[in-house]
Amino acid sequence: MIARLQANAARDKLSGIEAHVMDGQNLDLPDDSFDAAASVFGLIFFPDRVRGLSEMQRVLRPGGKAVLATWSTPPRVAVVSLFSDAVRDAMPDMPTPTDAPAIFSFADPARIEAEAREAGFSDVKTTSVTHMWRMPTPEHVWTDLAPASPVFQHILDKLDDDERERVRLAVIAHASKAMRDGVVELPGEAHIAVLTA
Repeated sequence: MIARLQANAARDKLSGIEAHVMDGQNLDLPDDSFDAAASVFGLIFFPDRVRGLSEMQRVLRPGGKAVLATWSTPPRVAVVSLFSDAVRDAMPDMPTPTDAPAIFSFADPARIEAEAREAGFSDVKTTSVTHMWRMPTPEHVWTDLAPASPVFQHILDKLDDDERERVRLAVIAHASKAMRDGVVELPGEAHIAVLTA
């Protein structure tokens, strides 16, 4: 992601952009140095989300804004439900995870607010939005959406070729059920939280 950002900035001849890799729970940045900060489906994976939020709050100037994008509950994110249902169908003997995946760690907006306030933010406003993924064919769900999910790819990496093929066919079968007016439609709800330092 960092390499892509740097390449895009160079291609578009943008100046004043710096890109660094660092621990989001221990930012190597001075206090009160930014007007805005954002985490788009990233902070949900932090082992200590409150620590990550505290670091965002620390580097913001007073009154600065942080924006979080997080996923809603699994039933409201159709692509996740589709992938998990397909894996269960194709691999019925695979153990079911006992914990909710990290991608749903902020599925409850009340949890976002509680952890943001614990991290020192003074105001939290959360709204929910729905994006509709539209794929021209069920096969595109496998070729275009599946590779974009690091969680799904982590599961696939553990499978042999036969198991992957069974999962691929199950994904296509489930995606076929989501066809509407000649395209696959998969709604996904996300929460957008605006936090004030």
